Amino acid sequence: MKSTQIKVLGIILIAILFWTQGASAQENGPPMRFGILGGVNYNRASLDTLGILGFTQGVALLPTGVDQGSGFAPYGGFSFEYIPGTFGFQIRGTYDDRSASFGDSNAVDATLRYISLEPALRVNLGSPNFHLLVGPSLNLSISNDLTSDTSLLGTPIQSQVDTISNSAFGLWGGLGYDIMLSENRDKGTAWYLTPFVSAHWMPSQISNDLQDWSTLTPRAGLQLKYGFGGKKKEEPVDSPPQSEGLDLAIRTPLGGVSDQRRVEEFFPLLNYMFFENGKAAIPEKYEELTKSAAANFSEEDMLNASSPTTGPTTEGSRSARQLDVYYNMVNIIGARMRENPSTSISVVGASPNVEQAKQMAENVKGYLVNSFGIDPSRIQTKGQNRPPHESGTRSTPAEDKSMVADENIRVEILTEDGELLKPVRINAKQEEPIENDLVFELNLTSATSIKSWDLTVTGNDNNYSQVYGPFYGRVARVNATPILADANAGNYTATVSATTYDDATLTHSKEFDLFKKKVPSSTGTRFSILFEYDDSKSVKTYESFLRQDVAPRIPNGATVFIHGHTDVTGKDDYNAELSAKRAVDAQKILQDELKKLGRKVTFDAYGFGETPFRAPFGNEDPEERYYNRTVMIEIIPEA
Repeated sequence: MKSTQIKVLGIILIAILFWTQGASAQENGPPMRFGILGGVNYNRASLDTLGILGFTQGVALLPTGVDQGSGFAPYGGFSFEYIPGTFGFQIRGTYDDRSASFGDSNAVDATLRYISLEPALRVNLGSPNFHLLVGPSLNLSISNDLTSDTSLLGTPIQSQVDTISNSAFGLWGGLGYDIMLSENRDKGTAWYLTPFVSAHWMPSQISNDLQDWSTLTPRAGLQLKYGFGGKKKEEPVDSPPQSEGLDLAIRTPLGGVSDQRRVEEFFPLLNYMFFENGKAAIPEKYEELTKSAAANFSEEDMLNASSPTTGPTTEGSRSARQLDVYYNMVNIIGARMRENPSTSISVVGASPNVEQAKQMAENVKGYLVNSFGIDPSRIQTKGQNRPPHESGTRSTPAEDKSMVADENIRVEILTEDGELLKPVRINAKQEEPIENDLVFELNLTSATSIKSWDLTVTGNDNNYSQVYGPFYGRVARVNATPILADANAGNYTATVSATTYDDATLTHSKEFDLFKKKVPSSTGTRFSILFEYDDSKSVKTYESFLRQDVAPRIPNGATVFIHGHTDVTGKDDYNAELSAKRAVDAQKILQDELKKLGRKVTFDAYGFGETPFRAPFGNEDPEERYYNRTVMIEIIPEA
């Protein structure tokens, strides 16, 4: 019988090795894994027809007819896995307690403990994580005790199961699921937590053929595994087809991708309040304070706005924090009027219903008078059909007219005193610093003209894939922060798919590398200029602001990023051109002033148009669209 068991074990081991070596590879994570494991055995022991009587001394008082025993016992040890593909190999070395109790009264406790060697074939079931294990076991006895609670002598009896073999063979199988806790792709390592269930059958634990003692053990537990050896040699990848006449130049962030940057921002105060059609009450999104709260309100409360209290934008985001400042606009103006008693304002309501427009203006005035104690004589009100700075033109596309109409139901707070409407200073955190931009430039070597193009970026071991566009100019900018994410470095491929005016498609691909910047980010400064709807006025309107307020804050050796944006109303290509022109005009004014100051500065000006993934705000509400009509000036000091 023993020789037969050895032959069976040998055949199974050979089969495991054969399947492991011949298995086809798949993405499994690190192929080699060491682990520790622990669990609980539920042992079900089955004896021959004599039951437990056949294994005890004659003086023992035993339950009659008991040939089944059971009990819970510990199980634990170490494991090693090799998983080259769908099929793999696992071996465990464990402490395996197969103890059981027989009978409810006059019980007999059998303490049988083993050191077990458990090789197994591992088969992944549909995914690299969920797997089946099946194989034999070799079990070496290390403890053999038999205790009878009572006897004819009146005392417990301790003995051994004399016929228990020093070694036994078994079969086992089970299911497990690998849960990745962490991974280091650069080193090819990972940690896993693996819950498992299994069943183990030890068919013959007796050293003679006259008796039988076998144990079936369901088991449940956990494994903690450390995987290694997963770093792969990079295989050459076939380059996609390249179209003639099209080339792509890529400029990566100088010195690497920066971390989050602290920014001192001078946020423009939009002096418009947008109302609902048919309603004269101040909308709930605007923060209204009680008289006592208004007495304690200070603009300094906005300095370190960390999370919004009002507004529709996602909580905690940059735009939400800035909109929180805007939704306190009337409180900021009220506090400034309180501090500057010689100032006055004109509040103009606009609505198709003039009576509603007048009441809108009166409600804003009433709030300033009642909450901030502003003298009513300092506030003039008026109601009219159209606002002083109307949104929309004759060329406004039909699909945009409803948005434009919503913008024209509003209250404008007008004043000749610049102190009341000056920008609000905010200390903010810039999640995606502008200097992290990747610049992609199309170069056409033929007479072909491009109507639009998309850009697909893939890489970092295929963990990143994103399509950007459509773009209408030759240059596109994409921030590298979300592309590199938490990795220290990565290799990527940019693929252009361009459509010509005769509807032909041109493609071109190029690789580039990204890496983290090691030098800590310095604090930057940001200014913004707001524009009216389709404002045809030149940036020269803001020339004094750029020369007197912005230029003096630009230190020698700094880098200045100027980027223009628009909202979604109007045509895409027109908006891209308009935003670019505004950015370049602002650059020219600053260059001239900095030359007078004797400062050398690097400029980078660009127009994003209405590009959604680069828009400073959303486009759902009128105030968001207004804040998207902007030129932003970001000053990064020399590192």
